[in-house]
Amino acid sequence: MNILGNTQMHWLTLVFIVLELALLLFYQFLHYLSRRSDKQRIWFLLLLVLLIHYNLWNGLLPDPKHFMMPAKAQYMLTDGIAYLMGAYFPFYFYKAFNLRSLRFHATYGVTCFLLLPYGLFIAAYAYNGKLILDRLVCLTVPAIYGLLVLIEMYRAIHKKNKRNRNKRQYILETGAYLSIMPWEAMCAFAFKTPPQELRILMANIGFVALALLQITTTIRHSRSQHQRFEELLNEGKNTLFEANCIVYQLTKREIEIVLLLKKGYRYQQIADMLYISGRTVDKHIRNIYEKTAVNNKINLLNKLYGEDAESL
Repeated sequence: MNILGNTQMHWLTLVFIVLELALLLFYQFLHYLSRRSDKQRIWFLLLLVLLIHYNLWNGLLPDPKHFMMPAKAQYMLTDGIAYLMGAYFPFYFYKAFNLRSLRFHATYGVTCFLLLPYGLFIAAYAYNGKLILDRLVCLTVPAIYGLLVLIEMYRAIHKKNKRNRNKRQYILETGAYLSIMPWEAMCAFAFKTPPQELRILMANIGFVALALLQITTTIRHSRSQHQRFEELLNEGKNTLFEANCIVYQLTKREIEIVLLLKKGYRYQQIADMLYISGRTVDKHIRNIYEKTAVNNKINLLNKLYGEDAESL
């Protein structure tokens, strides 16, 4: 079913493009702007941008009638975006989820076993024009490598969860892992091109589900954060403390960290409770010290609560 004039784009492709643009522009990007410390979000934004490009070009190309581009170049472009997506997956898991064991795959591995074979495909296809044969020869190594990377990703996620149990993070990492698995099965499409709607469905359904999972977990986390903050605030209710927080212009997150410091939590414990990095906690505390003109926890609590350090 064509939709854009006489182009070959299927209606399902357009649905996914519009849906992902909405998820990208109206939620994910706004969430990132409100929480710059959430580095996972920026890497997912980049993944969505690549996915939208994949949908767009695979929905429109190849179409020599409407695009003044040789058919060979159109196939090279659509295949290139698919290779680029595959190359980005290890990098995404490495950066977004801090899976250090994937560092080799995120850098040298994808260069040698994905991008280089794509370069060979371009050279072979430009020379002899045998699309299916060239795909068969040049895709063998990337397909095998993709399986190995999937196995390594599973091991890295499982190992991290055993070491640092964080249910919310584990669910997100597992969801991301499941969302890329259909891409390995799509290697079979190199030998026989399926209907556009099947390709687009397999390429997108996992990532749309992942985006919705992120939205759901973020909403739940924000609610639990707000509830915990209110409990802490009520538990440590102190008129002088509240007044001082206003005087020193402490943010809601900074007040939450001060309350946790008062309860005796260490920096890493605070980071785990708030689902942020230890570096982010350290940055917040430096900002608090700078605003209140102190250089240690005791002086900070004395200044905000107006109590002797011995009683804290």
